[in-house]
Amino acid sequence: MLSNSVPWSKFLTVHYFKRHILKALDFFKLIFGAAIAGQLGLFHFIQRITKCMRSDHPDYWYVLQGLQNCLYHYDGEDEKMVIQALADGTMNGKKHSEDEIVQLKDSAKWSRRYYAFMRKLSIPFEVARIEMQKWWNLNKVEGVSGRLHIGHSFFSPAARDAFQNGLGTLKHVPDVFPNMYN
Repeated sequence: MLSNSVPWSKFLTVHYFKRHILKALDFFKLIFGAAIAGQLGLFHFIQRITKCMRSDHPDYWYVLQGLQNCLYHYDGEDEKMVIQALADGTMNGKKHSEDEIVQLKDSAKWSRRYYAFMRKLSIPFEVARIEMQKWWNLNKVEGVSGRLHIGHSFFSPAARDAFQNGLGTLKHVPDVFPNMYN
């Protein structure tokens, strides 16, 4: 039995919890101490940036893929097996041509349908940070440079802050750094 003079939270080690629930954070701080911090997983990390992107922009999917490529890539052997299964028809009963597979890879269907068959491999933090800077510089709109559609920027006004905050917290995304499968 724990005495009242020694907080029982000293016997537990909690580094982070994946779901950052603001209402529950105060509760967890009472139990585990004020030093506990919530961390976002990869999905929520990307979502914070994509919420500042205009989904009706014609380049939305292309820019989203670019962001994802800054952070992870699919295991080559896994991806090869999915492509082979699509080509020979064992994936869904239809033999896909190389052109059809290329179209699938350049669409949201690729991630929705086949991501479960392929492991995500993280890009090292230092490389991911540089790649994200390159991605931002390519896609931001400042002055006359960047992606405009019908006179509108690809990003909402909150995007710069979301991006800068993302760069600051990138190394703490638990799903990606270090590799999420090890």
